[in-house]
Amino acid sequence: MMILYKIFVNTIGMVVFAYLAQALYSFQRDRKIHVKFIVLASLGANVLYFLDKYIGMGLRALILLPVMTFMLYYILKLSILQSIVVSITYAIALAVGDLSAVFVMVKIYGYPLQSINSQISLSLISELIIYGTVVIIILLIRFIKQTQEMTDKYKRGNSIRTSLYMLATFIVITVNYAMYIKFIGVVDQSIILMNVVIMWLYLILSLYINFTNSALALKEQQYDQQQDYIRTIDSLINDFRRLKHSYSNTIYSFYGYIQKGDLEGLKAYYAEVANEAKRMDSSLLLSLQRIKVYAVFGLLWNKINEAEGRGIDVGVRVINEIREAGMKLTDLCEVLGNYLDNAIDAAAASDIKKMNINLADDEEYLTISIENTYDGYVDVKEIQKKGYSTKGNGRGFGLTITNQILSKYENVLHNTFAEDGLFKQELVIKK
Repeated sequence: MMILYKIFVNTIGMVVFAYLAQALYSFQRDRKIHVKFIVLASLGANVLYFLDKYIGMGLRALILLPVMTFMLYYILKLSILQSIVVSITYAIALAVGDLSAVFVMVKIYGYPLQSINSQISLSLISELIIYGTVVIIILLIRFIKQTQEMTDKYKRGNSIRTSLYMLATFIVITVNYAMYIKFIGVVDQSIILMNVVIMWLYLILSLYINFTNSALALKEQQYDQQQDYIRTIDSLINDFRRLKHSYSNTIYSFYGYIQKGDLEGLKAYYAEVANEAKRMDSSLLLSLQRIKVYAVFGLLWNKINEAEGRGIDVGVRVINEIREAGMKLTDLCEVLGNYLDNAIDAAAASDIKKMNINLADDEEYLTISIENTYDGYVDVKEIQKKGYSTKGNGRGFGLTITNQILSKYENVLHNTFAEDGLFKQELVIKK
């Protein structure tokens, strides 16, 4: 019976381990791959457990860490560094769980370790405390990651709700622990132990509710971004309708200038109509519609309008639909915003005012490049230095900040080129 129980516990441990990996890196894998990982990892963990009496607990723990790292790398296709981080995080979480179990079971209730290891009922309570602690840590990791993806407006509201909820949870747990300690030796210990289990379940449920609220807030933010996207598209469609409606009037206006022989007036009117038609270029609209990451879409649309307002000829090319960024949207938008601002300033100051924006998604990599014309000479190495700017002293901190942001991501490759009057910033993001 004890053997089957240990196999069950080790299997649950691998499920929690896979959940931690997902919480840390938010990767997308087929369900069959997850099942394969859990089965093989559980098999390895159980084999090592039954070899415990031959190799010792310490050696087993040392062997288990690289085995789990290899499983993450080979089956779930995480990078070596990501696999190591997950394994170490899991080991730390288990250590915290073990300390919690020892504190509750041994220090508070006085059960000897031998009894805990030999009796299934006590062992089950101990495992609940251990893996309950690990799940709490995982939920906190997911909650923090979700909060980082939110804008300031959503962070503030979510932070207040979370603080109040966690304060209430902490008060309830503190009161319960005080009551348990006070009634040890007076109330039946099975009742107290049952209350400990309920308390842990309450804590996990509380964190899960917070995590769910955070997820809902993130969905609300994404919904608002989607509504902005829809409003922009509606505005473009209305502009197209207006342009189509006024087409015949435009032709008649041309005829009027021709009849009067007003060539200068005709040229000025033609330039006005051409600029409006260019702004509503259908190829540009079709390209932007392929960008389904609404924050990126909104940023590009605003910057394109700004560039065209400064007389820059803007070209946009989007290959395949863009649905996933591969990095935090706030970071990506800050980087792209800086690159676009620099590109607009340089192109506006050059004789040939031109800028190209290219995005390509091949399922594994997202490539974003921003090209612009420029006058003069640009030293690619020099512009990366803090404080350097072609605009003068004290203004060259934008690229330094973007480089600091990009340095946090090992899945992002950044290239800079400058040749034949064309400056190019390129990001290659592994999703």
